[in-house]
Amino acid sequence: MLLLEKRTEPYGGVMKIFYVFVLLAFILVYSSPTLSEYKAYPGLELVSPQYIEIRDNVIITNMPQVRDQGGLPICIAAASSLIIEQATCRKDRTDCRRLPDDQRPSILDLMRFNYHGDLEWRQSDPGAYPKKIYMRPDDYGLHIMMNIFHGMAVVPESCAPSSSFILKNSDGEQLIKLEVQTWDRLQMVYDHYRKVFRKCRTCADEIAKAGILEFRAIFSPSTDVAQEKTAFSAESYESFLSKFLIPDRCYSGNYYYVRHNNYDWWPDEDRNVEYGEVISKIIEILKSGQPIYAAVCLADVPGRTTCTENGEERGHALVITGFQKMCNGSDCVDALRVENTWGPDWQAEYANGWIRARPLLTHLGFGRASLFWVQAPMR
Repeated sequence: MLLLEKRTEPYGGVMKIFYVFVLLAFILVYSSPTLSEYKAYPGLELVSPQYIEIRDNVIITNMPQVRDQGGLPICIAAASSLIIEQATCRKDRTDCRRLPDDQRPSILDLMRFNYHGDLEWRQSDPGAYPKKIYMRPDDYGLHIMMNIFHGMAVVPESCAPSSSFILKNSDGEQLIKLEVQTWDRLQMVYDHYRKVFRKCRTCADEIAKAGILEFRAIFSPSTDVAQEKTAFSAESYESFLSKFLIPDRCYSGNYYYVRHNNYDWWPDEDRNVEYGEVISKIIEILKSGQPIYAAVCLADVPGRTTCTENGEERGHALVITGFQKMCNGSDCVDALRVENTWGPDWQAEYANGWIRARPLLTHLGFGRASLFWVQAPMR
């Protein structure tokens, strides 16, 4: 079983196994999204199999490998990354489909650019942006795109790989649940550390040590234990995450440079949009060779400025890379190809990302900049 495999760690194997079972028990008490629950989200509907004739298709094929956000709420960074990478490949006329990780931006570090401050932060020095991993899902990702096009540089995926926090084996649903609960548990440990630290520093250090052991029983972070211990002294959870997950050496090595800033969005303002208008806009953008970042609300009753259901955040981001009509005789439906941030397994189960267009677009944010893309590269 993957969760109990032997790894080289600074702590004993018996305690590692103990903490795995603690987390598995934790899962039985608390609920969290699983792959089957992802399938149940409204707006993501497969085209019925009788629609087999394809007409009027436009597909962007030179796309980087789809990202997997795992149990982290970083869909906006995972989707933004695909747009950024594809624009770079378009500009350089390179094959985007097999990019090595040192030529891909770190989606963990991209969350640092989810900064909601004043425009003074949008400057060319990437070090000016706080080293904080912002987990806010409420802006549909526009801040990341606007800030990164000014900051210009981000840590490469090879130095801070998100794959270190994606668990893989045959029981995918249980692993997604374990991932989510591990992150929830990490925040609980950090909050407890900060509370105890004021009264007993030695006690707090033991809490940090146990929390690191618990975390490393599940994941294999690229940071070392010494840096992870230091991270607990951060004044905010966002700063803690950045220190805990991204090795310090990443900020003194080779950056992934963003060399384009000619972007656009639609609509320009909050307004009601008919289906015919939005599908025409999507086709127009795709025909120009540009994939589209789409902010959607996967709630039964999608909201425009907020997106929650039963207290749960349902905002999501994905990338539209194709359109086609799928017909059964004279009966046709529109389909969109999407690159979802739930990873390759979701893509495979959902016909390589081909879903019905109308249900998805019903859940489009339709707030300002619900669609975002990078225009033809400036040379």
